[in-house]
Amino acid sequence: MEAKNQPLELTPHVMATVTPAYKLNKFDAFLSWKYMGKRPANSLKAFYLPSFSQFDLGLGYQFTKRISTNLNVNNLFNSAGVMGWYPPGGFPNNLNAGGFTAEQVKANPNAVWGATTIQPRAYYLTIAYNF
Repeated sequence: MEAKNQPLELTPHVMATVTPAYKLNKFDAFLSWKYMGKRPANSLKAFYLPSFSQFDLGLGYQFTKRISTNLNVNNLFNSAGVMGWYPPGGFPNNLNAGGFTAEQVKANPNAVWGATTIQPRAYYLTIAYNF
């Protein structure tokens, strides 16, 4: 197989971020949508990692010229998304993700896999004082 035909592992055809923002006097807000498309698990296309979306929210208020507060919520809907994976079998098998084949997936459909996921929902409240 020529190198130009090999997909880049873990690289989707489509990635997108859309972030509308709103500001009215001392209040501001944003809602961010991030999309990661379906992508091959490795260059051999052993399988594909599914697409997923994540939403983040931010709200802010400027009390005075010096005092403000912000509330950020990452992964607002606590969605799940797989960023990476590890082949079954533990060490040293998990070092060979690039050589893992579709035949190996089919041969052991009940195998336990490792995965790196997106972070769960998290809240951040910031109160700032500018000198």
